[in-house]
Amino acid sequence: MSRLTSWLRSWRSLRRGALIAPAGTALALVLLGLPGTATAQLTVTAGPVTAVQGQSGSATVTVSFTGSSNFQFQSTVSYNASSVSGLPTGATASFSPTSCTISQTNPSCSVTLTIATTAATSLGTVPIQVAPLVDFEPCCFATTTLTVIPPFNYSLAANPANVTVTAGGASGSTVVTATLVAGTTQPVAFSLSALPAGVTAALSSPSCSPTCSTTVTLTAAAGATTGSSTITVTGTSANTTSRATTFTLAVNAAFDYSLAANPTNVAVTAGGAPGATTVTATLLSGTTQAVTFALSPLPAGVTATFSTSSCSPTCSTIVTITAAPGATASSSTITVTGTSPNTPNRTTTFTLTVNAAFDYSLAANPANV
Repeated sequence: MSRLTSWLRSWRSLRRGALIAPAGTALALVLLGLPGTATAQLTVTAGPVTAVQGQSGSATVTVSFTGSSNFQFQSTVSYNASSVSGLPTGATASFSPTSCTISQTNPSCSVTLTIATTAATSLGTVPIQVAPLVDFEPCCFATTTLTVIPPFNYSLAANPANVTVTAGGASGSTVVTATLVAGTTQPVAFSLSALPAGVTAALSSPSCSPTCSTTVTLTAAAGATTGSSTITVTGTSANTTSRATTFTLAVNAAFDYSLAANPTNVAVTAGGAPGATTVTATLLSGTTQAVTFALSPLPAGVTATFSTSSCSPTCSTIVTITAAPGATASSSTITVTGTSPNTPNRTTTFTLTVNAAFDYSLAANPANV
């Protein structure tokens, strides 16, 4: 038996020592019967433990000895499942290592206390006691706390919930917000479900720590599959169930249209009445947008005007053509071109015939009567 253990037992029996300060966290003794007076004190300290509900938390437990210089000993400090009291439901304690040694040359030793919690462990802070054994005998204890905090939880939402893009056109976007619901924030990584063929997505931030947001920008190539689909945004984070939100993605066909002139043959007479043809722009797909009209060069002395220089298909404009008196008689193909942003130009043609002005001469025969 070590002298320290003997002192502990003497304290309990009061046969060899006199109790000085039974303060719980420290055991203080004055030992009699040795040369002079020998004093000794054992102190237990334990740090507070914080654990996320359903996970574990740790702290350091230290036993320290202070005593007279003439006191020599070596004792084993040990821990078991009963060394911690006051644990709430679902919480269990363990130590690593389960023992350590103190002596006059190594007056303190430490172990790591780990407390595991479950979903049944109540949230909040409770006092607990840690009581080691010295040479397998009860010694003293430390009072500390166990704090159980809620696990990290968050929600996801996309705004707007409907995104529309046009194949080959401008991008669309939605903002996905991860809102902290409980616990201590930690990084959340975002991912998207499968996108329609020809559609790509970019995240302004692939991960962030709630409360936070990322912008999802969607672009549809010219040949992208059109239609409506539900896109799922999933958030993943360590030790946390994945969260998800959805938005609706509508991919519209690219704007397209055709041009046609009617009639396809226009005849005018130099200096005479004007002629006209109606150019119709017919919507073929996508959402209509403005088309601007222009004509290829006209023969000398010929001018043209549009009843409207632009319109949104399906629509029409009337091209009125006038030949001045000096216009040269001719036949030519005139091209009407339609232009619109982000859309290839479209064309149609008509034939323009410029006839010479009516003219005649007079003659008398015979000239003498």
